[in-house]
Amino acid sequence: MDMSSLTEYEDRVHGFRLRKPAEWVVDVRAGCVSAVNPAVPLVSCGFQLARAGSSLDALRAYLDYEERYFRALVSPGLHVSLAGRWWGRGRSGIAVRSLYRASGPLLQVFGLGIEVDVECYAFMACAPGGFYLTSSCSLPAELKERKLDVLMAVLSSFELREPLPVRAVAFPDLSRGMAAYVAKAPQGWHVSGGVQGMSFAAELTAPGGEMRVAVEPAVSYVYDASGSIALQLTGLPISPYMDALSYVRGVLPQLGLRVEWARAEGLSSSLFSEYMGALLSSPASGLRPIASSSLAKFSSEGALGYAWAATFGVALGSLVGWSAQVSTAMGRGEGEASEALGVLRGFVGSIVANPTWLKTVLAEYEARQRAERQMRAIIMQDAMESARHWREMYEMTRRTYDEIRRMRLETWRANMLEDLTYTHGWCNAISGTIDVRDPDTGEVYKIDDVAQEYWMDTGHNLILATEAHEEPPELPGVQWRKLDKSLRGFPEQF
Repeated sequence: MDMSSLTEYEDRVHGFRLRKPAEWVVDVRAGCVSAVNPAVPLVSCGFQLARAGSSLDALRAYLDYEERYFRALVSPGLHVSLAGRWWGRGRSGIAVRSLYRASGPLLQVFGLGIEVDVECYAFMACAPGGFYLTSSCSLPAELKERKLDVLMAVLSSFELREPLPVRAVAFPDLSRGMAAYVAKAPQGWHVSGGVQGMSFAAELTAPGGEMRVAVEPAVSYVYDASGSIALQLTGLPISPYMDALSYVRGVLPQLGLRVEWARAEGLSSSLFSEYMGALLSSPASGLRPIASSSLAKFSSEGALGYAWAATFGVALGSLVGWSAQVSTAMGRGEGEASEALGVLRGFVGSIVANPTWLKTVLAEYEARQRAERQMRAIIMQDAMESARHWREMYEMTRRTYDEIRRMRLETWRANMLEDLTYTHGWCNAISGTIDVRDPDTGEVYKIDDVAQEYWMDTGHNLILATEAHEEPPELPGVQWRKLDKSLRGFPEQF
């Protein structure tokens, strides 16, 4: 493989140097150095320096490291299990081959199938001082032809260097009155910084002032592509997500720094862990993590330097919340700038959060969440009470309106009926007619008004008129019933 396509990565705090693809992530923890492909985390190289009484002790230490690495990848979207392991001893050391089986929908996010075999290779050799150096790599079997050369190039480039003398420095959180982070800084360097709110910042200056390293506070942004959310209420700057390469090219000139070149770079190990945690939980949470990092070389009056920028965000639909952080390493010349970059990388890689501080922050966050839930519950209760009140007012108004409408309609009908019966009565009076009604059937007949009483036979064939208090004549087989009469008619007529 052409080694010129790899970029050099040096950590002066932990004492090592290697070459890697630019975007790969370097992680240092517990005596282990890892170089991981962020696009497919199953592709990685590892280096472990361990003091051991024998090669078998070193083997046990490596196997423990290997299994912890794969256990960390297990999530609801990814299952990993050991399928087999082989090892053998040679003149120069011990060689190990392990086979893991990975399955789950998260593999498709990495561009792999739903199930893959992951091969791990390791070789451990004795180093001076009773130490054993284990070099290892892992990759899915289906990527072996394409990626094995890259892994071999990274493994062959690894060098141990004499680390700078360092001391542990605590960075306080003054608002909470405790140390928030601990990191390794070169001895003799002036160190300042701490945590304000949740933002970490630090500055390291060499004794003669010839080198300076700074971790600037992160800047948070929000953006809604749909424009439907009033993001101004958050008080945060509003900006669409920007990759780290574009961000650093835009920010450095605003600070009066001339950018000589900029390229993609691997995330810091802590940010990569955060990104992977969000990615592993994304199938259940629905959140889509996005992250990028870049390295830029810049110059200013009397100084050269490097800027290591990172952007990280989480998207939910059209809504994105993201932050950007820029760290700089400066020196008076090319060599000092490179040395400062090695200090920056080692310093950032050594940052460890205080567990007590994390618990305090988590407790505060949970307390805020509870308070917000209670506030939302109160607001919801008030809203429901207000809605119930308005419903009652609406129902009362509707019933009142219906009653008024009914009364007005009944009054109108009564008036219309009065007018109709009055007119009907005048018409009957003028024409000399009258309305009579059969009380049994309700049938109404209009007849000449010639008598006081009117009768109808049971066969409905004859209507007989008589004077008042005069009974109709008795006829064989005929029964009479008295009819109702009205000059103004009957209600059912109208």
